[in-house]
Amino acid sequence: MLKRFQRLLIFLLTCSVVFSAQSAPADDYGTHGNALSISPAATHINIGPHLQRLRDEHQTFTIGQLIDRDDISWLAADGKTPNLGVDSAVFWFKKSLRLDAQTTDNYLLEIAYPALDYVNVYFAHDNKLITTYHSGDHLPFTKRPIDHRNYLFPVPQIEQGGTIDVYIRVQTEGAVQVPVFVWKQQAFWEQDQMQLMGHSFFIAILITIALYNLMLYLSIRDTAYLLYVCYIVCLTLSQMGLRGLNYQLLAPQSPYISERMLVVSVGLAVFFACLFARQFMALPKTRPRLDIFLLLIAGAALLQALGGTFMPYAPVLKAGILITALACPALLVVGLVQWLNGVKVARFFTLAWFVYLVGQFTITLSKFGLIPRTPLVEYGPEIGASLEVILLSFALADRMNEDRIKRNEAQQQALIHEKAARQAQEHALAVQNRANEELEVRVDARTNELQETLKQLSVVNEKLHSLSNLDGLTQVSNRRAFDQALNREWRRCAREGAELSLLMLDADHFKLVNDQHGHQAGDECLKFIAHILMSSVRRPGDFVARYGGEEFVVIMPNTTRGGATVIAERIRTRIEAEDLLFEGKAIPLTTSIGVAAAVPNQTMSETKLIELADQALYQAKQQGRNRVVQGPELPP
Repeated sequence: MLKRFQRLLIFLLTCSVVFSAQSAPADDYGTHGNALSISPAATHINIGPHLQRLRDEHQTFTIGQLIDRDDISWLAADGKTPNLGVDSAVFWFKKSLRLDAQTTDNYLLEIAYPALDYVNVYFAHDNKLITTYHSGDHLPFTKRPIDHRNYLFPVPQIEQGGTIDVYIRVQTEGAVQVPVFVWKQQAFWEQDQMQLMGHSFFIAILITIALYNLMLYLSIRDTAYLLYVCYIVCLTLSQMGLRGLNYQLLAPQSPYISERMLVVSVGLAVFFACLFARQFMALPKTRPRLDIFLLLIAGAALLQALGGTFMPYAPVLKAGILITALACPALLVVGLVQWLNGVKVARFFTLAWFVYLVGQFTITLSKFGLIPRTPLVEYGPEIGASLEVILLSFALADRMNEDRIKRNEAQQQALIHEKAARQAQEHALAVQNRANEELEVRVDARTNELQETLKQLSVVNEKLHSLSNLDGLTQVSNRRAFDQALNREWRRCAREGAELSLLMLDADHFKLVNDQHGHQAGDECLKFIAHILMSSVRRPGDFVARYGGEEFVVIMPNTTRGGATVIAERIRTRIEAEDLLFEGKAIPLTTSIGVAAAVPNQTMSETKLIELADQALYQAKQQGRNRVVQGPELPP
C-alpha cells in the first residue's frame, strides 16, 4: 500500500513539472521615440524594464500634475521587474505605448504581484486623462475591474500609430514589486488557464498528502503526523496567499482577513515545522541544544503569527521574513547533523528542506532580475513545497516501516532458534553482497556511459557557443560577444583601477565600393579589414569584433589613450598601404578611427565609452576621413 502511494505521488509530481514547464510566448516589441511600440504579432510585452519611476514620499503629486508637468525627474526602473524592497512610500511608474498597425485585438495591462495594498492605474492620451482604475488588496475583490488574482486593467483602444500614456501609482506596506505586462486579451486567458491548472495541481498534491497523513494519525495516533498535517495546511495557505488565491477564493469581501491570513499562515507554518522536526528527529533525547534552539524559533514564530492578527502589517511581515529566513536553514542544519550521526530518516528530511530552499531561492533571484522569469521559475515555490512535503511523507513512511521491521525482528528472535536465525542472516548477507556486486557493476557501466555522453554534449555546447558569438562573414566576434566582453572588461578594470581603451573603425566610402564593384567586393573588403585587425592586435586581452555594417570595434584593456592611438594609427596605415585585390583589380581602402579611453568607476557605464569612441569616429569622418581622432579622456 505504501509503495503504491509513493508511486502515485511521484507520478503527480512529474505531471506538475510538465504543467510548470509550458513555455511562454516571446516578447515582440520595439521603441518609437519615448514610446514602446506594440507589434500586432506580440502576444505579450514585459514593460517592466522600460518603466520610469518616481518616489513620492510625502504624497505631493497628483495624476493631473504628473500629466501636465515636464520638469519632474523620473528615474529608470532597475531590472526586468521593479523591486524596491519594503517601503511604505508612494511610488509612481509611467510608460508610453504605441500601436504599430491597425488591429482589432483588445489588450490588458497586468501587474503580476497580488500582494500590493493600493494600485491605481491611469491612462492618458494627448496629455488628457481618459481612464482611471483603483484596485489593491486593501479594497474588496469586487472593486477590481476584472476578477482575477492579479491586477488586470483593460487598455483603452487607440488609433493606429497613436500613443497612450500609462501611469501606475503603488503604495504598500509589504515588498514593492511591480512586474508589469501588456497582453493580448485572448493570449492572456489562454496562458492563465495553464497557470491556474498548475496552481490547482500543486494545491491538490498538498491536500492529498495532508489527508493521507491525517488518516495515518487517526490510525496510529503518532503526534508527529498531526504536526505534519498542520504544517502542510499552513504551508498551503501561505502559498495560496502569495499567489493571491486566498483573497480571490477564501475572503474576497475582507481585505483585512486576506492580508492577515498570509502573515499568520507563514508564522504558523514555521511553528508547526519546528515542532514536527524536533519530535520527528528525536531532538529532546539526542540533541538537547538543537531542540532548545528550535523551540525558541517556534516560540518566535507563534508570537509573530499571533501578532499578525492585530499588529501593524509591515513590522509583522518583516518579522515573519526574518524568522522564516532563520528557520529554513536551521531545519536544514538539523537534518544534516542527524544524517551525519547515522539517523536514517534524516536523509529524506534534509533533502526535503534543501529542495524547498532551492524553490524559494529561484523565485527570489527572478524577482531581482538575476535569472529569467520563466514558468518553471515562477512555479519554483510550489515545486519546492510539493517536493518537500512528498519527501517528508517518505521520511514518515520510512520511519513507520523501520518500526514495523523492528517489531517483526523482535518477534522472530523470540520464536526462531539462534542457529537458524544466524544461518538466515548469513544467507541474506550473501544475497545482499551478490546484489551489491551486480549493482556496482551496473552503476559503473551507467556512470561511464553518462560521463561519455556529458563529454560529447560539452563539446557540442562549446561549438554552439562559439558559433553564436562569431560574425558569419568576417569570422571575428559579433555584436553580442562584444557587448559581453566590454561589460566583463569594464567591471574588471573598475576593480583594478586600470584604464580601458576602445577603438571604433569605419570603412571610408564603403557604399561606393559596393556600387562600383558589387556587394561581393564589399564583403571581401570587410574580410580584408577584419584580417588586418586580427593580425595587428595580438595581446591576449585585446578583443576584435564587428560592430555592425562596415564598423568594427577593438577593446584594449590596460591601455592608455596614447597607446591605443599608436595602435590605431598602425591599423589605419596598413589598411591604406595594402590594396585589396578583387577579380584582378586593386581596390584602395582607407578607414576612419575614433579612440576613447577611461578608467571605469561606479558613476559611469560602458555605454559612455562607446559614445565617446563613436563621437571621435564621427569627427574623423567630418575632418576628411582616413585619420585617427582621439576622444576626450574621462577622469578616473
